[in-house]
Amino acid sequence: MLGWKLRGTTPHIPKVLIIAYPHTSNWDIMYYLLLVAAYGMKASFMAKKSLFRPPFGFIIRALGGLSIDRNKDSNVVDATIRAFDQHSQLIIGLLPEGTRSKKTHWRSGFYHIGLGAKIPLVMIYMDFSKKEGGVSEPFMLTGDVPTDMDHIRAFYAGKRGFDPSKATDILLNSELNPELNPELNPELEGATTEKSRE
Repeated sequence: MLGWKLRGTTPHIPKVLIIAYPHTSNWDIMYYLLLVAAYGMKASFMAKKSLFRPPFGFIIRALGGLSIDRNKDSNVVDATIRAFDQHSQLIIGLLPEGTRSKKTHWRSGFYHIGLGAKIPLVMIYMDFSKKEGGVSEPFMLTGDVPTDMDHIRAFYAGKRGFDPSKATDILLNSELNPELNPELNPELEGATTEKSRE
């Protein structure tokens, strides 16, 4: 990556979930693909089955696409967990903001995937203010949402995307609405709802 500094070292583990932040422009995906490649990693991503049809299916596969059959997979979280279960080596990358526009919170799918697949999380970033990209040490999510999210917030503190005004605050919906999260609301212990994955 010409003119950019790289921070951190490549995680040498067979299975890992990568989250990338900030995501504030159309070019971010390309930058993050280049960043992952610069660290010698080959990341995959989940895509709907219809995208794998000719004539572009081979391109999607070459870029790391893994097929989701929406007739069988109720949601991407479950499909991704199964993908980790079915592969001895797999790196999947996600953009937890879900969009380059500013929202009130991150999508929590990455959190459910990390816990459900029991695989480590690695954070990557592109800081356009410093022309610097980096990768974190792998860490396991504990299920303690405030503690885990504080760890994530500490890593990303001060990292500025291409358009900082569009960056979504590093919060899960369950932190804004504790009634959705058993960790923050003991009355819900043992309960899982689709809303908790928003």
